[in-house]
Amino acid sequence: MRTVPVVLNLLIACSLVSCNKAGVVPAQSPPRDVFERRKSCTQLGLDRTKVALKEDQEAGFAVLRPEFCYSATLDTCICEEQTWGRELETHQVVDLMTNHILAAADIAQRESPEIKMRKLNDYKNERDKLFATCVPALR
Repeated sequence: MRTVPVVLNLLIACSLVSCNKAGVVPAQSPPRDVFERRKSCTQLGLDRTKVALKEDQEAGFAVLRPEFCYSATLDTCICEEQTWGRELETHQVVDLMTNHILAAADIAQRESPEIKMRKLNDYKNERDKLFATCVPALR
């Protein structure tokens, strides 16, 4: 009798593994949960925007207003920040839940135009992949 539950557990585990290998995506969060996550992301993004703009402007950087959104695929809030100084241009996408940088490009003004363009294009490709997973934030 004891082997029946063990066999059932193995079958269930095997089916779950093969479903993931086949590319089956787990069920999406209920709409209400997604709404709450978008709402939370909006607040995180607005808070980050206030702090980042103030700090960067005080440091003498030109700043583009951060763009943020809730990524349902990554189940987190992501934010793009861009600053320009006399010697350095910085672009980054940050996970606002963990503060991990997901994509970044630091471009020195002294670099050749070809290197600048390559770095910027690589960054934009990564950035576009990340933001393609987004559910728009509430504004």
